[in-house]
Amino acid sequence: MKVSVVGQGYVGLPLALALANSGHNVDGIDMDQKLVDKISSGLSPIVDITDVEVSSVVRSGKYSISTNFESVSTSEIVVICVPTPLNDAHQPNLSFLVSAANSISKSLQKGTLVINESTVSPGTTRGLIKEILDKADVDYDLAYSPERIDPANKKWNVTNTPKLVSGLNTVSRNFRLKAN
Repeated sequence: MKVSVVGQGYVGLPLALALANSGHNVDGIDMDQKLVDKISSGLSPIVDITDVEVSSVVRSGKYSISTNFESVSTSEIVVICVPTPLNDAHQPNLSFLVSAANSISKSLQKGTLVINESTVSPGTTRGLIKEILDKADVDYDLAYSPERIDPANKKWNVTNTPKLVSGLNTVSRNFRLKAN
């Protein structure tokens, strides 16, 4: 299966590596060119992921990373893992999410499942994100699965932590993607 993971930070990179290690073809997308260069050269920007883990997956050919969204047009699944930091008014800054959704909508294809893992308040996925993705004017599936990463936790990680998934239709609610 072809998967694009938007955001290669402490949520997106572990997910991308786990999916690639499970045999999926994964394209990581991140707008930080320095981060892209670092990961491409086999170096980990995340404290609980080793350089060996990153370089092994990069060399396997199952994972690649770039700053462009071209891979969305050939992906069966697109996972959004961008930051939503609080602003000065203690409200989520959704600018990274809006930017990612706009970029995804330009290449979104019929039948693609888009999963939002970015931390958002109730209604953001079916409201803001759906409104932006609808600009693509294609049938797609949309789900929300809150990120469940506890950085540096040795016992619980992306492959063994239970996940909640909430889909906006039957297809997105019933979909299962295995990452070991």
